[in-house]
Amino acid sequence: MTSPKELAPNETSGRGDPRPALLAAAAVVRRLAYSLLVLFIVAVIAFVGLRLAPGDVTTQLLDPARATPEELDALRRELGLDQPVLVQFWDYVSGLLQGDLGSSLVTREPVSQIVLEAGGYTLALALAAFALIYALAIPFGILAATLRGSLADRAINFVAAVLMATPNFVLAILLVNVLALQAGWLPVAGSGTPLHLVLPAMVLAAEPLGFATRLVRTSYLEQAGATYADSMRLRGLRESAIRWRHILRNALLPVISLASVQVRTLVGYTLIVETIFRWPGLGKRLVDSVLTRDYYLAQGLTILLAVVVVIATLVSALLYRSADPRVRDA
Repeated sequence: MTSPKELAPNETSGRGDPRPALLAAAAVVRRLAYSLLVLFIVAVIAFVGLRLAPGDVTTQLLDPARATPEELDALRRELGLDQPVLVQFWDYVSGLLQGDLGSSLVTREPVSQIVLEAGGYTLALALAAFALIYALAIPFGILAATLRGSLADRAINFVAAVLMATPNFVLAILLVNVLALQAGWLPVAGSGTPLHLVLPAMVLAAEPLGFATRLVRTSYLEQAGATYADSMRLRGLRESAIRWRHILRNALLPVISLASVQVRTLVGYTLIVETIFRWPGLGKRLVDSVLTRDYYLAQGLTILLAVVVVIATLVSALLYRSADPRVRDA
């Protein structure tokens, strides 16, 4: 007869080991704490950096050549810029903790309203660029890998290298001259129709497309020559099944990691591309707010873009974890 002491381990194992779930929860908590720390540091850098720049928003709202010192001081008091920097920072952080991004010092609009108006443009541009990157990088990278050493492989590698080496503002000038001014196929700048999105999306996607194509090719070749692929061939599995079910899935794991890095790249490039093409998104509004010393708008947009990068990094980690059982079970 089995004693109760002998049954206890079986009962515990039947309920399952809680340690993996606790470790996963602890990992999530650490990631969230790290993300909050990053956002706080970004808020500090944005706040301090803007105030270290010469001049302030009062010189944008009043003509310094005509306004008296008393008028400038009165406007600073009205905007709260006469307070000590630490007091201004505390007020700003307190507002952030309550979900208040403040209001533009120039237009007096709430920053949240500006984000809603301009955010749709930036989201459309980013989604179009991402769709263009991976709709081209994955098939062309696989094509180059399967035709390794051929003329097509060399051509794809050459185009990818050109895209990686060409600065986006140079590419913008070239595409505007060829596709807009000479051919007349696309509008030069602005917004209003889907055609206005084409040139900014092409310029924004160019360099990441080159990186992604080369990475897909390299990763696919590594997986195609791996031991597990040879073992499957020896067992008689069809080559198409090996390629699409196993090699491709493993080859795309580095691409998933690259996607989070490219989000950070696209955030930075958005500032340039939206300014060049006068695309009324968050990037252009951020550049304009920095130039006019519109502190609250610039700080709010900087933190918002940082939030986008942090979320993209978290999503990438979750996708990688779900795609790779070794990560999921670790």
